[in-house]
Amino acid sequence: QFPNAGPFDMVRITSMSAQEMMILSDLENPVTMDLSFLADGSYLLEFSNDRGTFQEQIVKVGSN
Repeated sequence: QFPNAGPFDMVRITSMSAQEMMILSDLENPVTMDLSFLADGSYLLEFSNDRGTFQEQIVKVGSN
């Protein structure tokens, strides 16, 4: 969803109340994340590299 963004150096997930939930750095691309510890709800997902920071709102929904 981020065309031509290249490999990412850092990934951050922040709650909608601005609490940092996860920060990953020194990444291997593609990035795989286990979000099972997060409560259901909306979060801000940020990817950063030398080209800038890319943001996307995500929604975590529990599975039944």
